Amino acid sequence: MALKHEVLNALAKHKGAGRGIKARDLAKQLGVSTRQLRREITSLRYGEGRPICGKPSTGYFLAETAAELEATDAFLHRRVISTLQIMARMRNCSMPALLGQLNLVETVDK
Repeated sequence: MALKHEVLNALAKHKGAGRGIKARDLAKQLGVSTRQLRREITSLRYGEGRPICGKPSTGYFLAETAAELEATDAFLHRRVISTLQIMARMRNCSMPALLGQLNLVETVDK
């Protein structure tokens, strides 16, 4: 069976935030590395739009409610913003500059 089906079958037993499973435990159950598991979770989320939620404190689980999905969205948003802030600081630039956003500059007609 393909890994994605194995992951989905395993997560079917972990619906709702209160029934999450830690990545290391799920990886061990499936006989894969945590890195392989994270790649597959990303593929299922991004490629197929599966509502796989989780964070280190809850483990992975399938969302049962909109609130659970929103909580994972908020966690992922904070994580990406934090990463972008680190990148901007390392390059000594602003986040808009890092992201290549257009800057409006005042022009003077000659």
